[in-house]
Amino acid sequence: DCFKELIANGADQSKGNVHYKIHTINFCCQGPTNTALEIAKELIKRDPKCANSIDISGHTPLHRAAANGAVELATLLLDHGAKLMRTNKAGITPLAVAVATRSVPCVELLCQKHKKENKELIAFQRGNIWMSALEFLLTPGAQSDPASQMGFNRDPGCLDVPFSRSEEHT
Repeated sequence: DCFKELIANGADQSKGNVHYKIHTINFCCQGPTNTALEIAKELIKRDPKCANSIDISGHTPLHRAAANGAVELATLLLDHGAKLMRTNKAGITPLAVAVATRSVPCVELLCQKHKKENKELIAFQRGNIWMSALEFLLTPGAQSDPASQMGFNRDPGCLDVPFSRSEEHT
């Protein structure tokens, strides 16, 4: 396997992209494939702290997994200590990313984890103001800006676009 061969020969997995300071695990979370999951497992085995690595924008691997609907990767990260309440530079939590990108399976997973850890369902922080995930979802248009700054928002506003499993609404 190419990845294992590169690592065995001294490739630094903490430098997936040197210019943007992105850990290799962040790349794994951008494309939820079986290969990405296997590489993420190997990265965490070699460096458990990478589950909370932060890129230049403050995104963690959990932010990226939530944005891409990568439930298996998000589960792996959470099982290895990924922090639920970590915000990126825009003040967005992984739960808010999942809400903004309409990733229902990731919303479900993150809500379960919040409940298990007895944490509020927080989506967004700006200064000392925290916004719940429900407020975030029900605020039309205004709250799409932070998510779009991250490059994760696929829809304009939260209330403006239906949020359902079936996506049958128009």
